[in-house]
Amino acid sequence: MKYQVIQGDAKHSVNIEGKYDFAKTSPIEVDKNTYDVKIEETDLSGSMKTVMINHRIYRVSVKKRGDGFPEEVILKGVPYKVDIDRIESTRYRPPASPKNIPGDVSASMPGQVINVLVNEGESVEEGQAILILEAMKMENEILAPKAGKLKSIASKEGTLVMKGDLLFEVE
Repeated sequence: MKYQVIQGDAKHSVNIEGKYDFAKTSPIEVDKNTYDVKIEETDLSGSMKTVMINHRIYRVSVKKRGDGFPEEVILKGVPYKVDIDRIESTRYRPPASPKNIPGDVSASMPGQVINVLVNEGESVEEGQAILILEAMKMENEILAPKAGKLKSIASKEGTLVMKGDLLFEVE
């Protein structure tokens, strides 16, 4: 992760490759200088830490904001106001392929269709209740998996269905 840290009038770029591993020393880049850093929690609140930077040990106290990011860091008794200006992920994320959500919905359990709420040919929204299926004395709303037009309703009111039976299709 890349962080833009503001300390007083100075801005610093901090880069931590991957997820920081508290079990070992990890390289952290600050303004193009690389430091070997190992952080250990020394109290349960996480506000006091022992930090080893390039094999030198420092006691650090951290005051955090409500979002968990540091607000003030006290190093060698000197307080430093800190503000995280920007966070950039360094992970590669391939572009997401368009999701091809099937429109046919089958019964997930045996039951009886007790109410059909939409007519064939009507437009439906994703998550809209299409029919009510009673199973084990419970009424379950069966929802549209995607927005579209209700192509067909395979099960009418009063129909008994088994697990896997087609209930309706959305195109």
